[in-house]
Amino acid sequence: MSKWFPMIVLAVLLVANVPALAQPEPTGLSLAPQEALATLTLESSLLAAPAGEEVLISGRIDVAPTWVLYSPAPGDGPIPLVLTIAPEGLLAGEVKWSPPQPHVTPVGDGKTEIYQVYEDQARFEISLRVPDDAEGTVTVTIHISGQVCSDETLQCAQVDETRLVTFRV
Repeated sequence: MSKWFPMIVLAVLLVANVPALAQPEPTGLSLAPQEALATLTLESSLLAAPAGEEVLISGRIDVAPTWVLYSPAPGDGPIPLVLTIAPEGLLAGEVKWSPPQPHVTPVGDGKTEIYQVYEDQARFEISLRVPDDAEGTVTVTIHISGQVCSDETLQCAQVDETRLVTFRV
């Protein structure tokens, strides 16, 4: 065994511990990881529809485990869930959302607030009217935006998902 062996072992042990000592203490909340926290899926009642007729679009927003998606009317504070459709003028009624659930949310200093949220999944239905002068195909863009939060990680993230539905006229 070399006379340098004990010194090499000591140097390796010291270097191995340096990164752990050099890491800063975590402060505040970090941004949510870039993973799918809320995923939008669409289904159309028809693949083809005559001009002037209505098409039913069903949607589902899957929410990641331990996260909640704030509803269109969550209460004061969170960013509400918003659904937009393009081109404008196709909506033939109100968006019908599945009922949200009340969720007790810690807001600091031992206080809580109750917000209306979706856990696991939110569902919606919209009825679209095919324009009277439509020909060929109609492509509809459905966009959702809002906010998800996790009581487990104390993180929040923006939701921003867009999907297209195309049907023949």
